[in-house]
Amino acid sequence: LYGRIPRESAQKQLAIAEVWLRQHSDDPELLLCLGRLAMVERQWAKARDFLERSHAARPSEEACLELGRLLTAVGDHATAAEVFRVGTGLRSSPLPELPQPDDVVPETHRLET
Repeated sequence: LYGRIPRESAQKQLAIAEVWLRQHSDDPELLLCLGRLAMVERQWAKARDFLERSHAARPSEEACLELGRLLTAVGDHATAAEVFRVGTGLRSSPLPELPQPDDVVPETHRLET
């Protein structure tokens, strides 16, 4: 919740949460929170690092969505697509199996799997 509070600046909150990180370095929720706070501060590299660490500590749909959104915004579309794909697989209720337009999309435009 600490990372979801609407604010224009998160500099102080980010500094406080980074202190918490010293004792909880592998806490996925804290890392997700730090990623969001870094995004408020427009510290894109730091946000990416925190979000990737959150996902590595415990993969979650929410961390994937935040990381995918950040990667899309910075132009890393291939990695963002992969992160979104992983996040979709983490849903508590998976999407139904449906036909896909593989025969319609030209091979040159398909994402690597």
